[in-house]
Amino acid sequence: MKDYETEGITEEDNEAYLAMLATTDPIYFEDVVKSMTWRRAMDIEMEAINNNDTWELKSYLKEHRKLK
Repeated sequence: MKDYETEGITEEDNEAYLAMLATTDPIYFEDVVKSMTWRRAMDIEMEAINNNDTWELKSYLKEHRKLK
């Protein structure tokens, strides 16, 4: 931060201010599904995957195990 001019603000105060503005992405799925923003982002991503034929959904064979 020493490369930037911040008139009348100490470096410590400026870092504290920036820390308040910092956001982090959720880590756990349980946290993500509570947020409408993240749910919408997941819906958009799944729609893109479907539209681009990235995946092909298949039925699994009886001798295979489901992933949980």
